[in-house]
Amino acid sequence: MPATLIQVDANTSFPSSIYIDSNLIIYATDRLSPVYPEAASIIAELISQRTKVFLSSLVLDEVWYILTKSTAGAYKGLGLTKEHAIRTVESYLNLGFEPADMDSKSLIDLATEIFQFTPGFKARDSLALCKSS
Repeated sequence: MPATLIQVDANTSFPSSIYIDSNLIIYATDRLSPVYPEAASIIAELISQRTKVFLSSLVLDEVWYILTKSTAGAYKGLGLTKEHAIRTVESYLNLGFEPADMDSKSLIDLATEIFQFTPGFKARDSLALCKSS
């Protein structure tokens, strides 16, 4: 079943804060996705309206996983390098998207470093390690 996103235009009004799912970030990153224009438009409007955007460590994990997952197989990822995936996630965090279930951005930064520099470590592992500390 193809993905469907809400239609957004200049008259769309978002609440002052909103929780987003990983799919929105993934679709807004994947320029080949048929829903890329809508996803990118939603992100742009959220930023334009200064909506406080929350996500969870699970969302970060899912985004990192899909961005770095191979493009082969039944459930395709985007096949990005760890470094490219990390830059993508950091760009959203730098826009002000906030993890709702982690105490501080420094924990996200630490998880990012662990994910990037520890061979064989998955994003989920680095996030879980930082959340437990």
